[in-house]
Amino acid sequence: MNGATGLPVIAVLCLLLTCSGCTSSDRMTQELAGERLVAVAYGDSNTQAWAPSGTGPFPTGWGVGREEQYLAILLRRADAAEDVRFEDLEPWPVEDPRSVRDDRVLVGDDLALVNAGVASATLRDVLALERATPFMSRARVLIVFCGTNDILQARTVAASMGDLREILDDAAGVGAVPIVCSVPPYNGSPEFVAAAGALNNAIRSECRRRGVAFVNLGRVLDKNRDEVNDFPLDGTDMLHFSAEGHEAIASAIPLEEAIAASTRGPEQ
Repeated sequence: MNGATGLPVIAVLCLLLTCSGCTSSDRMTQELAGERLVAVAYGDSNTQAWAPSGTGPFPTGWGVGREEQYLAILLRRADAAEDVRFEDLEPWPVEDPRSVRDDRVLVGDDLALVNAGVASATLRDVLALERATPFMSRARVLIVFCGTNDILQARTVAASMGDLREILDDAAGVGAVPIVCSVPPYNGSPEFVAAAGALNNAIRSECRRRGVAFVNLGRVLDKNRDEVNDFPLDGTDMLHFSAEGHEAIASAIPLEEAIAASTRGPEQ
């Protein structure tokens, strides 16, 4: 894993409406988070992840339970909490049929992590969400785990990187330190692997230029491959991760370093 330290509360991607003033989601976040550090995670279905079977765009529910998803693993590790409390965030600040609204705030003893993942989200969607989210003002670390759908929707590297640069600029503007994950190059298609490699090279270069933490998921997952199965950490569609995959992803995200390096309190 390549990484840089100095990160604030975590953020995962989703599609939120513009927040003017204090919305009910604002109040809900304040009530649930209290004095805890707030982490917000922006991403796609691998962040949303625990859609109950039959309720999301994929009937399998992507094969992982909420306790097995990488955000829950991160919270237990960084918070040293034996149990994670899952709270609903209602009303969800966007009317989107892809959204799963339950259990969106993961609450530990000293850390609260908002799961803002949305299935099929691109980096353009993440940018729109990040600019609308009521959580950003409290974020101390921003986790961005996205890009797969940019490739599936045939977006250019230039377009995706333009969105990522704006996300990183916005994070710098509010004092949030980002952690950016690479696109896992594992859907079995040579075209996808090539496109993921090109996008990841651009993401790595931008992170290096800014001194931002970059998590090379391809390297992490390669280390954890099963000798029998070439894609043991992915779902049967080669896009969604198993419980073992989520555990490997969580192991590579430097959340503790981000929290330790944070320079502003949760109420700033």
